[in-house]
Formats: sequence, structure tokens, C-alpha cells
Amino acid sequence: MNRRRFIKYAVGTAAIVGGSALSLDYFLKPRPLSQTGVPTTITVTVPSIENIQWTPTRVQNSKVYDGRVTFDVKNINQPAIDVKLDFQPLIPEQYPKAAFPAEEPRTYSLKPASTEPETNTMRFSQDITDLKGGKQYRALATFKQPTGPEVVGYTDIPYVREFENVGRQNGGNAGILMGTTYLPGSGIHGQS
Repeated sequence: MNRRRFIKYAVGTAAIVGGSALSLDYFLKPRPLSQTGVPTTITVTVPSIENIQWTPTRVQNSKVYDGRVTFDVKNINQPAIDVKLDFQPLIPEQYPKAAFPAEEPRTYSLKPASTEPETNTMRFSQDITDLKGGKQYRALATFKQPTGPEVVGYTDIPYVREFENVGRQNGGNAGILMGTTYLPGSGIHGQS
């Protein structure tokens, strides 16, 4: 028997023996019994991130400078060991990054803003300040417990303008008005 066939044979045998041992262990392990003597079904709930919301908190002439991200984590069955919020600029791949205002992703470690023990729910909140704008953003929340999978949820924040809309100052009545005219063929054009 050559070396390659021997390794295949050894791996296959180990998988069969290991799988059998695991199966026997599962069936021989004592199960909790209900009051009727029938084994009970154990239901495992996995936490979920829900209700992720973005709320602008400081807006000036249609430019959002600051905002708040809030979200709920439901079905919490263990204390959290790590809750983070990543706030990332979204720049389409087909455009060069230099075309957008430079802005680094931000990561925040969060503590619960409120807790509802009867529903195993925690609410988290984070203020995001000094947005440069000129792009969209993504708020990515992660929740990790000592055991079990890491839970992830996100929301995309609509486009945030880079500059204030100065034409809307004072209700749009006393702002800057711009216009132009062009008459084809006459060579006459002007600005007003």
C-alpha cells in the first residue's frame, strides 16, 4: 500500500470511529426529564440585532453634522463580552477614493443605554459627530457573548451632503440666487 492510499485509509477510519464515538456519547448522555418522565426538548435562542436606526441630531442648511445610531439586542441569554459599532464611509469601488472627502472608519465600544430584563433586551446608542459628508455611510453593529456566534446587524445611512445648502439660508428667500441664459445661434449669452 503506498503512502497516499494509507493516509486516505487512516483519515477515513478516524472519521468513522470518531463519528461513532460522538454518536454513542450523544445517545448515552443523560437527558433532563419532565415531570411525566419524558425527555424535555431544549430550545436554544440566539440573540438578534434589531431596530437599527439613524437619527440626525445636528443639521444646518440641509447638511448633517452629527447623528445617533440606536439598536436593540434581543434574546440575550448570557452577559455580553463585546458590543461594537463600526461607522464606515461607503465609497463605490468604481470611483477613486480621492474623489471623496477623506474620512477614516470609526469603531466604538458600547455599554447598554437601557435594559429590559423581562424580555432579555438591551438598547444601545452611540452619537456620531463631525461627519464630513459627500458620501453614504454604514453603521455595523456586532454583539458577542462568551459562547455562541457573534451576531451582526447593519443599516446604510442615506447620502450626507458635504457642504451646506447656502441657497436655503433664511428660508430660501434671502439666499443666493443664480441663473443663466443661452440663446443658440445668436451668440448671446449672459448671467444674471
